[in-house]
Amino acid sequence: MDISKLESLKPEQVTPEIKRAVAAFLLAKTYAELKREEVDAVKREVLATVAYMVAPEHREDGKPERITDPKRDWLMPDEDFKDYLAQCEKVELERGIRPADMKPGYCPALVAESLLTDAERVLVAATEPLTGVKWDNLVRYLTGHDKLATVEWCELWAKIVVCLPDFRNPLTGKAA
Repeated sequence: MDISKLESLKPEQVTPEIKRAVAAFLLAKTYAELKREEVDAVKREVLATVAYMVAPEHREDGKPERITDPKRDWLMPDEDFKDYLAQCEKVELERGIRPADMKPGYCPALVAESLLTDAERVLVAATEPLTGVKWDNLVRYLTGHDKLATVEWCELWAKIVVCLPDFRNPLTGKAA
């Protein structure tokens, strides 16, 4: 399908299944963003209180370097990383960020981001009959980068559905 044809899409062509899939996508996206913010805040707090260092094999100039950014936590030695995760999990549990029954080693943000991917897959599948675009070939229709393409596709559909006159906020049920 030529994606530019979406410009001529009529509101009645947007099925209830697509509307439900967009609502699920929006809820999952919000939840994933919230969990990522919460988890990263805990990680930054732990990194500020404990001096975790870059493992010798990852040092660029051979000099010790403290890790202060959660995006660089993978550079820790394995034993430090295990301690760091345990510290993070303890704080997450205390603050209600991590469910009590979540297995050690699982990250609440990654679990939420996995749910978002599931919602993206459902939305792509819901739009397939109308567009012919499948999850597996979506990359050819858009940017050439799989995750970016699916995000763009899902956000495009969210914009289409949110602008429909019968759209209801999935949390409140009220008109937007």
